[in-house]
Amino acid sequence: MTDDSGDRDVDGRDVDGQDHDGRDIGDHSIDDRDLDDRHGDDRDDDDRDGDDWDDDGQDVTDRDDDDRDVEDDGDVDGEDDSPERVMTLFRAHNQECVARFSPQEVQILRQSMASLAALLTGEPDPDDPVVDRLFPDVYPTDPVQQAEFRRLTEADLRAAKLDQARGVLADLLHAGGEVRLTPERAELWLRALTDVRLALGTRLGVTDDTDIEAEIDAAVGRDPGSPRVMQLTVYLYLTYLQESLVGALIDGETVRSVDSPEL
Repeated sequence: MTDDSGDRDVDGRDVDGQDHDGRDIGDHSIDDRDLDDRHGDDRDDDDRDGDDWDDDGQDVTDRDDDDRDVEDDGDVDGEDDSPERVMTLFRAHNQECVARFSPQEVQILRQSMASLAALLTGEPDPDDPVVDRLFPDVYPTDPVQQAEFRRLTEADLRAAKLDQARGVLADLLHAGGEVRLTPERAELWLRALTDVRLALGTRLGVTDDTDIEAEIDAAVGRDPGSPRVMQLTVYLYLTYLQESLVGALIDGETVRSVDSPEL
């Protein structure tokens, strides 16, 4: 699988053929509008292949004549801040995992994956906490055995993670649009999303107990234009996207089980 020659990390450097610091992950230069003014996937699966899309690829199923969102309870509201309504999520459709990405969402995903690829192709820094998260010790109480294990396995693990990040990059069109993933391809995306979230979350100090939305609110309160606000928002987006992909895989497996019952 080859990577797009135009892929660059967040500092504008080529992913391949350069030495990288390994600390680029998290330095996203993304416009604050990237996650705004987009509609989620609260629509029936069959609508994807129908005529309920406007010229910009937006779902118009649940719009009134004034082009405002119509809520399920009948209320008309021009704005909805829930994550499910403002970002693209995966759905199961015809035994595939399907999502329709905007150009801004593609930019976020490409920058995230390119930053991860830059980290993986650079010289590993043993003092970098992101390296510890991506390649955790298997023998933490036995330094000698751990060093031997790392010597034997890290190169292959690093190459596999790089292939996964490049695989996601290969699936994304710069202009946005529909992405259809087979179950096998969806598993690759899940592994790549896990790696990029681990890397970005480590940079941001995210733990299992972190309330990301509360962190975003706190960061906005301190400085609405700070890089941390956008980085936390990107982390939240990647989290919802990964969760939706897991759900689509489960739903697709249910459909496949119904279509092919065991005899």
